[in-house]
Amino acid sequence: MNGSTAPQLHIIQQTISLQSFEKQSARLVKSNDNLLFLNDGLYALFEAGILHFLNLKNFKQTQLLVIDEQLVARGLQNNAITNGVSPINYSDFVGHAQEASKVISW
Repeated sequence: MNGSTAPQLHIIQQTISLQSFEKQSARLVKSNDNLLFLNDGLYALFEAGILHFLNLKNFKQTQLLVIDEQLVARGLQNNAITNGVSPINYSDFVGHAQEASKVISW
């Protein structure tokens, strides 16, 4: 990867409060890491204020990822399109996991 450190892939699968996310991300997330929101984690991204928090903080290089099928199933696809979140499919998810220096679920 051009001599740079491969990003970590963080998988957020559950609802999490904004306060808890702020604490966890300060400890675990580096600026070039990828965040994948799955299952109930999608609600945390769009409804708990996490997306707004990430946009305000220095996470400009952080890729925000969601599985497109899960967005549609929850009726959240319009939120992703208008907020700079990248919908991916399951094959893309596997690719991100393989390229990551570490995969962290929380």
